[in-house]
Order: sequence, then structure tokens, then C-alpha cells
Amino acid sequence: MQDQQQQLAEHGRVLAQRDQALAERDALLQRKDREIALREAKIEKITFELARLKRWKFGAKSEAMNAEQRRLFEETLAEDEAGLREQLERLRREAAAAAAAAAASDTTTKAPSRRPRRNPFPITCAVSNTTTSPSAPTAWSPAAGAR
Repeated sequence: MQDQQQQLAEHGRVLAQRDQALAERDALLQRKDREIALREAKIEKITFELARLKRWKFGAKSEAMNAEQRRLFEETLAEDEAGLREQLERLRREAAAAAAAAAASDTTTKAPSRRPRRNPFPITCAVSNTTTSPSAPTAWSPAAGAR
């Protein structure tokens, strides 16, 4: 009986130690999470500041336009935007028409396979069969190279 009580007391101490270690780990994780959040905020702040400095350096002030240039730029911008909108609308109509045509056709047409084909050998060329024998040593051969 007393042995069981000792085992239970020992088990209780082990559980208490484990709970304390887990609490310490949780506190450490929370501290590291705060540090990471602080670093991410700092990185975001520096990135924003860098972008702002680039705008100051390379922004409209350094490339200022006079009134005539600004008017021409705005006209050109409006024309380009209208042209792009028209082109986008035309492409959307074409895509819708192509999708409708594909859905309407029941048969799928498969493109013929394109295999490379060789032209036949011309009859006018002479064909000769030449046989060589390995008995005579040549300038380089495995036997000559092994010497």
C-alpha cells in the first residue's frame, strides 16, 4: 500500500516537472513569436520607407512635365486605354464564340500526325559496299594503343 503511494507521489512529481517544462516552452514560444512579429513589422516598415524614398528620388518631381506635355500624355493615355479595352472586348467575344463552337461540334477533329519523312535515295547515285578487315594494323587501333 505504501509502495503504491510512493509510486503515485513520484508520478505526481514527474507530471509536475513535465507541466513546468511545457509552461517554460510555451513562454519561450510566445516570446519568439513576438520577436518574429516585431521583425516582420520592422521589415515591412523599412520596405515601405524604401519605396517612399524611391518615389521621392525617381518620382514626377525629377521628371516634371510642362502643361503641354502633360496634356499630350493624358490624351495618349486615354487613347491607349480605349484601344486596349476594345481589343480586350473583341478577344472576349472571340473566345466566347470559339467556346460555343467547340461545345456545338460533336465530333472532335484530330490534326494529322506529322512524322518526318525522308526522300528516297536517288537512283543516279552509285552504291558501293566496302569491307575492311581488322587483321592489318592501322594508325590507331586498340592493339597499337595498348603498347
